[in-house]
Amino acid sequence: MSIAERSGLIEVFSNAAEDYDLRVPFFQPLAADLLDRAGVGPGQRVLDIGCGRGAVTFQAAQRVGESGEVVGIDIAEGMVNAIAADVERRGVANVSVHLMDGQRPDFAPASFDHVLGSMSIIMVPSISSALSHYRTLLRDGGTVGFTAPAMGNDPLEWRMGPFYLRRFLAEALPELTLEDIANYIDVFHQIEPHRMLTDLREAGYRDARAVDVITRVQAPTAQEILGWTFTHGARVFWNMVPEPRRSEYAHQWIERIESEFAGSEPYYDTVSRIFFGTK
Repeated sequence: MSIAERSGLIEVFSNAAEDYDLRVPFFQPLAADLLDRAGVGPGQRVLDIGCGRGAVTFQAAQRVGESGEVVGIDIAEGMVNAIAADVERRGVANVSVHLMDGQRPDFAPASFDHVLGSMSIIMVPSISSALSHYRTLLRDGGTVGFTAPAMGNDPLEWRMGPFYLRRFLAEALPELTLEDIANYIDVFHQIEPHRMLTDLREAGYRDARAVDVITRVQAPTAQEILGWTFTHGARVFWNMVPEPRRSEYAHQWIERIESEFAGSEPYYDTVSRIFFGTK
């Protein structure tokens, strides 16, 4: 991922901060599953990589209690400002948030019991290097764990709620060449299961494993559930579509969802993957 490409992603997520993860339940239940499997408990110290609006942060804070601490970091200034306001508004005393790059967080060795992240590892330019650094931040027996889109060897098969990347590119951006598409989705190859597990083992983690989980994405209306796709990572691809084509295509997709569910509340069972390792 080039500096320019990463800067573009940072801007996308800063701009999405106002309503990120606030429309449709998805990141919250997925984060709860991550925390359950990582074994986060009272008195522990947790680092949340790419904290966003706090799907992991706030639930972890409840679990570690007053004797524990959660530190959230994000590279998008808009996200950090938004979650910092949430922390102050909620009066959560055991949470701090910082504007910081998740590639190499600047903390003392053996500072944390868990280094976790919800759908953020895909944004790290070099996952193998980052995993090695995260290990130095963990205490002995500590856990690293990340949720990620569940992909096989074909990133074009990425689905998140109603968003299906292969269909989207073919219908909304038919002018893209295969080379163009390959450049846009190259980052996805870092989270292929074999590669991630290899990176975890080579970084020195024990018990490296991957678990697939299903989270239901549901909303009262087709417009609301499609609107949700503008507030997470799919926003990167929506932003590539020029107006008025973007609005016209979004309307077509809403009609498609309405037809598919014939007046009932739309829902999509979305598969995600959780990667773990132990120091």
